[in-house]
Amino acid sequence: MDTRECERSPDERARGGRQRWAWRWGRMVPFIGLAGIASGPALAQPTTTPLYNTSRMLQHLGNECLGVQNCRTVQSPKTRVAVGQSASIVTQCPSAQPNVVGWDTEQNEHLGATLAPTGSTSGQPVSALTVLVTNNADAPGFITVFLGCSAKVPQTTAGRQYRGGNPSNLDPATLLRLR
Repeated sequence: MDTRECERSPDERARGGRQRWAWRWGRMVPFIGLAGIASGPALAQPTTTPLYNTSRMLQHLGNECLGVQNCRTVQSPKTRVAVGQSASIVTQCPSAQPNVVGWDTEQNEHLGATLAPTGSTSGQPVSALTVLVTNNADAPGFITVFLGCSAKVPQTTAGRQYRGGNPSNLDPATLLRLR
């Protein structure tokens, strides 16, 4: 027997390899297509949870008077802050108790409330505060500002500058990074 008859030429070996790959791809393409069709609806709709729970309220805690005797709480009207908007809420103490002691809020978790600069020098009494509110989510939010007012000038050296909620829906990976 002539051994040359059993040998394959390099061209035949390459052709056999191409045929195997063509056969493999021919079998894989339908599965790839089915996977794409099956995952299409899942890819089209985001499944992420919003960062904020837009129905959660941060309760009024009564911190506006900070334990000051004869302190009166003045409540602003409930203010709606639309999606992507901000608001400025000015609250004034009455003339009988003209000195601001502190402030607090009741607001949705996704709102951020920041005390605006008062314009007074240190130690000077203030009779009104402006709270700047931003909406950080895709839903409207509500806020009410509570102002503590006293006849005496308060002896406080520091006060609240910001109030906002920690997002309820942080994913576990983000929580680990924040720790």
